[in-house]
Order: sequence, then structure tokens, then C-alpha cells
Amino acid sequence: MPIILLLWLTLLLAPILAGLLIFLGRSFSFITTRQILTSASLYMAAMFLSCMSNIGSASVLVTVALLCGLYIAYCLLVCGMFFLKVPHIRWPLLLLAMTPVAFGYLLVSFGGLALAFIIDDAVTAPTSVESAGKGLRCEIRPWRPPPADVPEDRSGYNVDVFDEWKPTSLRRRLVRLEVNETAGDAPRNCADGFRAVGKYGR
Repeated sequence: MPIILLLWLTLLLAPILAGLLIFLGRSFSFITTRQILTSASLYMAAMFLSCMSNIGSASVLVTVALLCGLYIAYCLLVCGMFFLKVPHIRWPLLLLAMTPVAFGYLLVSFGGLALAFIIDDAVTAPTSVESAGKGLRCEIRPWRPPPADVPEDRSGYNVDVFDEWKPTSLRRRLVRLEVNETAGDAPRNCADGFRAVGKYGR
């Protein structure tokens, strides 16, 4: 329930709060628009680099909170586009950038089922968990079944091995083994994942 509420409130209020922050900053000069946009850009860059490096959090709530922060940072950049001084660049960029915001409001108002699927993916518990030395942790998660109207029948699971950075909840995914049971892939387990880590190195 806290995760659903956090996502719903972020999608609903982030664009409004972003615009309000920039408006108040310009009105009362306690923070400049450039400082706001620079901070938002740095946060988005850090999130992009962590995603490219397979770094995340073992805590679902922390992961969702970071993603909500990413959406807020994006909304700040969108609001900042209103102050571009070249109209024939400002309005096309705004129309393009507003698409994810409009999609967010669609999820809030009519896309409850899609939002539930997103949350379900985020909180799906692993069917098997094993730990090894040096902070390694293996998790096996089944794939979600496809919607009923999708003709392709695929079933399988992922074997993920993480390097946990204690005492924080941060971790880095070192290996992912995908097993497509429908295609007849050979079964894999955590032992295969740990061997793959040794093969490719940490």
C-alpha cells in the first residue's frame, strides 16, 4: 500500500510541485532556475549511470522512491523549458517532453490496471534465494505470464546474481541468466549463476 500511494501521489503532484518550485524560486530568489535544472540534470545522469551499471537497491521501497525522484527531476526539466528564449525551439521541445507527463496522468486517472502491473513486477518475490561468500546473493524470479490477448505463450525465469554492498541496501547485478522454458532451454540454478560470476569476473 505505501508503494501504490507513493507512485500515485508522485504521478499526480510532481508536475505541479515542479512548476511551483521554479515559480517560487524565481519570485523570491532563494534558488535560481539554473540551480534547480542543474541539480535535476545531475540526478537524472546519476540514475542513468546506475542503470547502465546494473546498480540498484534490494529494497523495493527505496527503488520506487528513487524512480519517483527521477520523475520529479524530469518534471523540473520540463517546467524549465518554459523559460527557453527561442520560441520555435521551446514549443516543439515542450510538446515532446510533455508526452511522458501526459502518460503519467493517464495512469493516475484511467490506467489503474497498468499501474498495478508495474507495481506487481516491482514487488514480485524471488522463488529461490541463495547466498555465497564475498557478499554474493542469487535470486531466481519467474517471468510474469503474458496478458490473455497476447498470442505468444512464454514461460521461464531469470537467475540473477548480485554483489551486495553492505551495510547499505545497494547492490550491483553481476550476472543474469535467462531461461525460456517454452523454447526448451536447459534448467539453470544459483550454482550456474555463481559459476558464471567466476567465469566473467566481478
